This record gives sequence, structure tokens and C-alpha cells, in this order.
Amino acid sequence: MKKIFFSSLILLGAGNSFAQTLSPEVISSAGTSMTDGTTTLEWTMGESVTATLDNTQNMLSQGFHQTYILVTSISNTVVSGLSVFPNPTINVVNVQFSSDQKNTVVELYSVEGKLLEKHAVNSRSLELDLSAYPAGSYFLRVNNSDTHKLLKSH
Repeated sequence: MKKIFFSSLILLGAGNSFAQTLSPEVISSAGTSMTDGTTTLEWTMGESVTATLDNTQNMLSQGFHQTYILVTSISNTVVSGLSVFPNPTINVVNVQFSSDQKNTVVELYSVEGKLLEKHAVNSRSLELDLSAYPAGSYFLRVNNSDTHKLLKSH
């Protein structure tokens, strides 16, 4: 009887020592996860842009590592009376509004998400000089809502 009891204990112990735990993971070119105890921020690069927004306990997430995916589109011509041209451009991009603006913020971001320029607009137009930046893709954001993709060529 003692032999069976000890054999059972050894088998149970060996079975638990090789247990596997699964957690959500993603393979991407870059990314990280940060937490301050109540809020967690996770980001990755190399994935299509997606969004998960939830007002219950302030949930905000991005990427395919989430269980709920909402695809966000990016427009690059005219949205809500806003024109961005020429696109693609060599050096200068014109931003025109359908009416005079008051305290409108226009931001230029690199494809990595780095803020390159920020302008306060109180008129109908803004001219952005991109000659200091290399050829590539950029994002123009107006009042933290409308996002436009810009292409700068040689």
C-alpha cells in the first residue's frame, strides 16, 4: 500500500512540474508593454493599424494581439472640408480648410509615430515645408481626429 501511495505522489509531482501555461503573445518587429499597477500600455510595430476602444475601466488597445479587432481606416484626400495637396509631394504640402479655423492643431508625424511638427492654425490654410525630411510616408493629424497619409518623393 505504501508503494502505491508513494508512486502516486511521484507521478502527480512529475505531471505538475511539466505543466504548460498559455498567454497571449505576438511576434512583431518591435514593441513593449508597460504598466503602472492600474493601467497597462502595450504596443507593437509591423502590424496593420487596428483599434480596440472601451469605456469600461478605460481600456484602449492596438494590434492583432487583442481578442477584439476594429479596423481603422486612414483617408488621404478630403475629410470634413479639409484638403491636403499635392499628395504625393516633393517638398511643400498645402492644408486647406473650407472655412476659417480657430485654435485648430495640425501635427506632422513620422511613420514611427514621432511628432515632427505642430502648428496652431487660425486661418483657412497652412503650408508645410517637408524639404528637411527624407522621402517616405508621413501622417498629418488635425485636432487629434482626422488623419491623412502623406507621401514625400525625391
